Amino acid sequence: MQIEIIKKEIYSMGKKISTTDSRSLVYEIMLDSAMSIISKANRGSVLVLEEDNYFHYRAIKGYPTDLLNMKIKREDVYLYKYNKLADICILKMPFNDKDDLFNDNISGKIQLLEKGPNIKSVLFSPIYVDNKVVAIVNLDSTAADALFNKGDISKMKYINHELELALKNFLSQEQLRYIATHDELTNLYNRRSFKDYFSREILEMQRKKHISHVALIDLDDFKFINDNYGHSEGDKALIIMSEALRINLNHNDLYARMSGDEFVILFRNSTLEQAIEKIMIIKDYLLRNCTAKNHIDFSYGLVQIDGINNLSIDEILCIADKNMYKDKRERKCKNECT
Repeated sequence: MQIEIIKKEIYSMGKKISTTDSRSLVYEIMLDSAMSIISKANRGSVLVLEEDNYFHYRAIKGYPTDLLNMKIKREDVYLYKYNKLADICILKMPFNDKDDLFNDNISGKIQLLEKGPNIKSVLFSPIYVDNKVVAIVNLDSTAADALFNKGDISKMKYINHELELALKNFLSQEQLRYIATHDELTNLYNRRSFKDYFSREILEMQRKKHISHVALIDLDDFKFINDNYGHSEGDKALIIMSEALRINLNHNDLYARMSGDEFVILFRNSTLEQAIEKIMIIKDYLLRNCTAKNHIDFSYGLVQIDGINNLSIDEILCIADKNMYKDKRERKCKNECT
């Protein structure tokens, strides 16, 4: 009977994970399922190993949200010290050697535990994907009569395989979504995803009646860079341009590589002056960060959108394109005259 309950919970977990595109929500679902199956746990967390080689708290239950701001070095994690993240283990409190295992002020979690309920037992379970540890599920019990035991380890081993499969499937789908929506070279949004997000923004502008601006950007003399220094230098120029956008724009701006040396920016809820100011900041960044081979500048065309004129995305981009080539001609004429 207990196996059927576990299978039902695992099925529910897999179904929930398959319908979300939020990684943080996936970790929350995993934690909820583990705590539901191993009912002795009344608190818990999920540590995720990130690219910086630190474990970060990505899901918590029963602890202050401050825990989500903490990270722990891989080698300072208890499970690493105990068995190099090789297998599930149980820690029973009090633990006299705590100072040896949690040195260098790494465990903000322990500090929080000491302020909160007295933890009696902790179950640590590593999660592997493609033979690499990606996360640790930590289950905590505060009841002296509900200490974790070998039976709980057996349960955790049973569900661990399903947790790993569910996470692997989600990460694979996430990667496919990323490939479908991002430009391979610059890692910016591609044309398709920009137009998709832009269509939603237009609906939002129609609802809120605010004004935004779209800038279409075309690098100057990009063909010259490719022809004289090679396509690798041309790629570097595109990457530098993408970095200029990332560094100098914020979450209020939507930007993408449209094709070739053409980029686009949506300045949400902005005046013309604000949009131009940001464009000038990007130009200044390029001037300060370019090399002799990659002297990058660009022409741009701006168009105002207000959600009232009912222009389609293609019509908006067409107007911006015309304004951009007007800017390119004027700048070329100015350069030739000087």
